[in-house]
Amino acid sequence: MSAVAMLLLLCVATLLLGVAETQRRPDPARRALYRLEKIDVDTMLSNNRIMTNYVRCFVGKGACSPEGRDFRKLIPKLTATACGDCTPNQQRIIKKIFLFMYTQRNNDWKQLQDAFDPKHKFEKKICDFMGVESTKP
Repeated sequence: MSAVAMLLLLCVATLLLGVAETQRRPDPARRALYRLEKIDVDTMLSNNRIMTNYVRCFVGKGACSPEGRDFRKLIPKLTATACGDCTPNQQRIIKKIFLFMYTQRNNDWKQLQDAFDPKHKFEKKICDFMGVESTKP
């Protein structure tokens, strides 16, 4: 086998290994969604300290845990798609979190909205997802 053919074969093999590795490891945002399915969301929502820390992390006013950084990367997509790429179970969990923030921690909800949807482009879509009345037509 010639040196050129060997080099070409090596390049193709490296490319295929890279693609396989990329597909094997989901992006951090996707990992965050899967992790969300494993935690006790009710306990998280009822813990004021945890929720405050997450909000501060998400809006850039506080330190982030590794999970917080992953969740923060996920928020823009969740906002834009209203969890359109989520599994039914993930949609249920995200809806529960969004509704809790909207009804129980409205000031934090507004901070998050200002950080991730400052022009309120996705407000109606998010409100429809939550099943609440939007102030935006």
